[in-house]
Amino acid sequence: ARTVYVDDESFQSREVDLDREMKGADANANVESKKPVVVHFRRCTDGQYVIPAHPTRAVTKVFIEGCKKCTFTFQCRVLTAFAEVWKSSDVACIHSPMGNGDQRLDIALSTLSTYQLDDVNTLSLRYPSRAHFLSVIHHNATNLSISFDDKSEGLEFEGEPPASNDADQTQIDDDGAAARPSAPAAQSPIDPNRYHQLLSRFVDGRALTERVVRTETNAYPTTTREMQGAAAPPAADAASAARAAEQKARGNECFTSMAYAQAAVYYTEALALDPSLFACLSNRAACWLKLGTPEKAIDDAKACVAQDPTNTKAYFRMGLGHHAQGEYREAVEALLQAEKHAPSSGPMKKQIDEAIRMAQMKARKQTNA
Repeated sequence: ARTVYVDDESFQSREVDLDREMKGADANANVESKKPVVVHFRRCTDGQYVIPAHPTRAVTKVFIEGCKKCTFTFQCRVLTAFAEVWKSSDVACIHSPMGNGDQRLDIALSTLSTYQLDDVNTLSLRYPSRAHFLSVIHHNATNLSISFDDKSEGLEFEGEPPASNDADQTQIDDDGAAARPSAPAAQSPIDPNRYHQLLSRFVDGRALTERVVRTETNAYPTTTREMQGAAAPPAADAASAARAAEQKARGNECFTSMAYAQAAVYYTEALALDPSLFACLSNRAACWLKLGTPEKAIDDAKACVAQDPTNTKAYFRMGLGHHAQGEYREAVEALLQAEKHAPSSGPMKKQIDEAIRMAQMKARKQTNA
C-alpha cells in the first residue's frame, strides 16, 4: 500500500482527499482509484482533519506522529482497524458510525478499534458504543480517555498505571481512577528494566489495564492472566479418558448422520470427562455452524486453538463462523492461519483456499459499499 503523508500543517480544518493526496503536486498523475493507502499525519498542529469514506479506495492503517492539539475524525473503513500514535499530545480521535443505522453492520465496519500509543500525553478516543472499541496498547502514555456516544461507561486515567514488577494487573475503578494493583503474579516474566507496554480494554464488562507479555512463541500481545487461563487442563484418569473417547466417537457418528444437536451433546460430555480432548472443541464448533449459531462456533474454535495453536480445522471453522456473521476481515485472518497450518495439498487445502477467496471478495465489497 502507498503511504499518504499529511505534513507540517498548522491551523488547518479540512477533509483529507485521498485521491488528491496521492497525486500530490502532479494533478495529472495516474493513480489507481482502488489502490489501498496508509495515511500518516506528521508534525501537524492545531488542526482538524476528517477522513471521509471513499467509494473504492481502502485505508489499511493510520499513523499519527508528532502532532499537537489536533482532532481526527474517521469516517472511513480501516482494513486493519489499527492506528499508531507516538510523540504526540492533546490529540482527539473521533470514530463515526458507518452502518447507515444498522448497528450490526456498523460494528462490523468499525474504523479503528485498536490503538498503539508511545510517548503520548493527553489522548481522547470517542466511539459510537463500547462494541466498536477493542483495546489500547500503550507505553509512556498519560491522560488517556475513552468515551462512548451511547453513554456506556468509559475509561479514563490521568497517568499510566504503575510499571513496577508488582503491578502486573491494575484495574480501573468505576470512577476512572486507577485501583490498587492486584497481588503480584508468581514468577512474573516481566522485567521492569525493559521496555514495557500496557493493555487497556474491557474484560467481562469491566475496564482493565494489564501488563503486556510477549513470549518467544507468541508475538501477539497477551497478559499473565490470559496465559494462566490458557494453561493446559489436567489429564483425565484412564477410566474417564476411555469414556470420553467413547462419547467423542458417538459424537462423530451423530455428526456423520447429520444429527448435529446430539453430536454437540456427546462432544460436551466428552470434554467434561477429559478436558484435554481439544478436538472435541473443534468438532463442536462444526456442529454450531451446522445449527446456525456461528458465535458459539467462534468461541469453541478460539478455545481449541488456545490449547492447540496448530489446529487447522479449528482455525477454518473460526473463519467460517466470522464469515457467517459478516465479519469478513476477521474471517480472512482466521482462514490465513488455517492455510498456514494446513497440508500443502488435498481436499482441506482446497476448501481453505476457496474460503479465503470468498472472504476476501466479501471484505472488499463490504469496504467499497
